[in-house]
Amino acid sequence: MLRYGSLLRVTLSQHRGLEVILNSEVWLCVDSLANDQPVLAWREFNIHARDNLYKPVTCKLYLYHNCAGLIMGSALDDLHQVLDQLLIHKSEV
Repeated sequence: MLRYGSLLRVTLSQHRGLEVILNSEVWLCVDSLANDQPVLAWREFNIHARDNLYKPVTCKLYLYHNCAGLIMGSALDDLHQVLDQLLIHKSEV
């Protein structure tokens, strides 16, 4: 987030029509083919009093779509891969 600004919108490569809008408060996964209807969101990140950068950050997951539970894990994996590619491309430029 520090490299790309306060708001970043990422298209998931393995999930047709899904995009994730990232900011410091929430990671919102939306269906761009349905007027950005919310699908799921990662919110309430527990980032206070951390002593490392390598352990997972706890948060709450909100499901807004009846099929969100089916893609929540794969969407997060897809987001990780897309962000890795963005960072690799940014470092090469």
